[in-house]
Amino acid sequence: MALLSFGVLASLVLNLVVIQMAYAQRRALDKALEGAVAEVRKLQAETISYDVRLDQNVPVFVTVPIKKTFNTRITTSVPVNTSVTIPVTVLGQTWPINVPIQANVPIDAEVPVNVDEEITINSNVPAKLDIPVRFKVSETPLASYLKKLEEALSSLRSG
Repeated sequence: MALLSFGVLASLVLNLVVIQMAYAQRRALDKALEGAVAEVRKLQAETISYDVRLDQNVPVFVTVPIKKTFNTRITTSVPVNTSVTIPVTVLGQTWPINVPIQANVPIDAEVPVNVDEEITINSNVPAKLDIPVRFKVSETPLASYLKKLEEALSSLRSG
């Protein structure tokens, strides 16, 4: 009988040790889950930053129409140095007479100039720049998955 009592007592002590170890494991798991939930929350509040380097030639092919009217002033003097043959009739007889003309003709005028052209540009433009890309994790599709993960981890905690 003493042996049976000792066996029951030993079994009870072993069960208490196992239960204590299970509770210790549960507390450790709760602490780990709490840390995981905190990390997920931090990730949800993060901003992802990345600089994209662009270093390439960009082909440009464009036709630019130019339709413009503008006035331009012309101020100049045009020298005239020539001779003109004039037929002169005297007493029924026609005689050619050379008349020399030497003059400066002043010009002062405003002239409208119409431009109606198309300029074709066909070139490669080198583009070298760094483009900063910044976005909040909470504004991406990843946010809903992180929220579900946070809820799932929180539901596993015992407290």
